[in-house]
Amino acid sequence: MTEFRIKQAFAYALAIGLNITRMDLAERIWDKSNYGAQKANVSHLFGGKTKSVTPKIVKEVCELTTVDANFLFNIKQMKGVNDE
Repeated sequence: MTEFRIKQAFAYALAIGLNITRMDLAERIWDKSNYGAQKANVSHLFGGKTKSVTPKIVKEVCELTTVDANFLFNIKQMKGVNDE
């Protein structure tokens, strides 16, 4: 799997003063699951054991941490795109 920089996204969010936890994310992504399942799932996500990352996970991480998907996947922006 491509690098998923979730730990860096959370570090950035904390550095800019957002008061968020891993469980905040787990509750948003796996809202129908019980606490134990949420905790295990988020632990696997942060530990790199998750086999795939869904669009919902990307969306929720981006919204919660204020980073974009390019940051999460360490994608460099192409030259000429969004140049002003």
